[in-house]
Amino acid sequence: MFNKYAGASSVAKNKAAGTFDNLQSQKSSVSLSQVFAFLSDFKISKLEAKREDVQRIIKLINIKEKANINPVSDLDLESFIEFNLQLGFLLYREVAARASKFMPLLFERFREVSQASKTPLF
Repeated sequence: MFNKYAGASSVAKNKAAGTFDNLQSQKSSVSLSQVFAFLSDFKISKLEAKREDVQRIIKLINIKEKANINPVSDLDLESFIEFNLQLGFLLYREVAARASKFMPLLFERFREVSQASKTPLF
């Protein structure tokens, strides 16, 4: 999933781009707009995950990871994994407080939405 959204953001940013190195470095992160595209693709509504909550999660992840990217809006692969963990908690904290319980629920949701989609989402 990460590669799909990282690639999409780098293509949009870099149509007339310069070097291969610039393109490669942009493919190593997912922008905030692509995070919202990811949420939209997997039918996660703005009521379930508010824009402010998503931005706050990304900012806190990047502070924790001390990532060498835009600290407010971009996620590298490791941060994207952490984002999905935090998203699972945000969506299913009422049902299950442990990752071993809420992550299978999140993955099941991803699978169901992907199977219902006309094009595979991952």
